[in-house]
Amino acid sequence: MTMVCNSEGRNKKVLVIEGDGTIQSAENLRRILAEALVDTDILVLDVSLTTEWDISGLQILCSAHKSALKKGKRITFEGKIHEHMIHVLRESGFFRHIGCNLDSTGECLWLDRGGM
Repeated sequence: MTMVCNSEGRNKKVLVIEGDGTIQSAENLRRILAEALVDTDILVLDVSLTTEWDISGLQILCSAHKSALKKGKRITFEGKIHEHMIHVLRESGFFRHIGCNLDSTGECLWLDRGGM
């Protein structure tokens, strides 16, 4: 997994994730997300170049999102989300109609908005 972070100032950072979001890259993904959230208020994830996801990668994204919400920060997606990720989201039961108890603004990463 490779990640490129494009800073757009203090308020927004775009993180392009390439490769896979599987158990083999989970620790790297966790570390990179934590570092990216330190100095930005909005972290935008571009996962359009990923090749594979499993539940471990989804759990890391969910955990990072919850941590961001607790700090008054946001994580969102940008770009195309490939079928391989959507398949894992559906099969693992991650898609939701409402967010978790921390998601008071309706910004849960896993809300099924029809476009995923």
